Amino acid sequence: MKTLTVKLKQHTPLIHFQHNQYGATLRASEVKPKLDRFLLSSLNDINDEEYNDVADSYNRNNPGKDFDSLSVKEQRKEVEDYIVKKYSWLIGKGEHQALNYKMRISIDGDSNTEEYLIASLMNGDGIKKLKSDSINVLNKTPYFAQEKENTAILRNNDRHNAWKKIGKKGIIEKGAVDIVIVSSNDNLLEYISKHIQSFMLSTNFGTRQSKGFGSFTVVEIELNGKSVPLKEDIELLKNNFTFVYYKDEKSKCLDGIFRTINSDYRLIKSGATFPNYKKSKIIYKKSKIMLWANENGIGWDKKYIKSQFDNVGCPYILKSSNPRQSFSEKDKYLYFRALLGLAEQFEFLLDNPPLGDSKNKLIVKVVNSEIKRYQSPLLFKVIGHRIYLVGNNVSQDILNKSFNFSASIMEDKQWSNFSLGALSTPSSSFILKDFIGYAMQDKSLGYISLK
Repeated sequence: MKTLTVKLKQHTPLIHFQHNQYGATLRASEVKPKLDRFLLSSLNDINDEEYNDVADSYNRNNPGKDFDSLSVKEQRKEVEDYIVKKYSWLIGKGEHQALNYKMRISIDGDSNTEEYLIASLMNGDGIKKLKSDSINVLNKTPYFAQEKENTAILRNNDRHNAWKKIGKKGIIEKGAVDIVIVSSNDNLLEYISKHIQSFMLSTNFGTRQSKGFGSFTVVEIELNGKSVPLKEDIELLKNNFTFVYYKDEKSKCLDGIFRTINSDYRLIKSGATFPNYKKSKIIYKKSKIMLWANENGIGWDKKYIKSQFDNVGCPYILKSSNPRQSFSEKDKYLYFRALLGLAEQFEFLLDNPPLGDSKNKLIVKVVNSEIKRYQSPLLFKVIGHRIYLVGNNVSQDILNKSFNFSASIMEDKQWSNFSLGALSTPSSSFILKDFIGYAMQDKSLGYISLK
């Protein structure tokens, strides 16, 4: 068996549900399937003779069809099948698209693990209490799934013990993380050695990975005892993504990095608030994708939902600082926001909440029977104190799809699961690179274009 050893440097916490286990770090069960898909999708660099072999084989096995008439995606799949069969790279007889190697991931013996409570809405007093119990906190992050658990820790008399039992923690290794890959196939290991640096630059891991968590990069590669030279990170990012932007985080701390990612993503997708210290007030900046839609003559889904709610006869009133215009059937509305990541629900504050509880809200659920989840096509990759914003295009699977909106008032069962209509996502005319270029015209985002 031949061996490929890869050393990684971890840049941001991995949100881990097995944080209490000894040596908890990247899981091979997550890394290998992702690496397999990445390697298979990279199998498109073949010479003319091999291309003709693929075409001839396809035409022989598919009478009445022509390889050259296939879509680019279909041709790439045929090329993948040709190469992995030629070199016997798949496990077994090739019934599964899994490459024939084994992976082990471990932590260097002298590494030091740092643990973080990941929060998004915690106030200053709460942070002080946790830090007084030696609990590291990252606040204002784009991770909202654990707020109730975080609050329960704060209210617990034994906060440190409650912290130990929390569902997920952010963990970061200060030393190296080692990936050891073994295989009897030299060609496969050599191919992996050429692409694993690109893979790690193009991928984050664990929960909330598109928002910068779980970022690792390769610092050393060794194939069968011989060092493999590394390539420039920036060149690899440019090779793997349609657009590449970056900016350096001035505060040079994890808190600042995730505050920036959270704020930037919200401004691009949903709109965000910013403090104006000179005038002692909060400034709201509109969503970039909303403005993009408006400039193309398309209405915003949030406006549509609010207008629909006004017409259902519900006694509750949405909190709003701006007068709303009624929705007309002549107006054109599309669900643009879904293209940047599909949310399960939206929340709207009420002016007259039930039971007088100002925290009660209108909850709007988004449903499509075929599409349960769609991760953001934008990837924030953190390397040191630098934030990269990269991406390709949106998946064809999310375009021109209809989504239903159903609403409920918290704490009022009489107003539960009532319909607010449906909207479709845009057609294939949406180009993500063009939209991001438009968004980056706002100099307050502060990103520099590399591609």
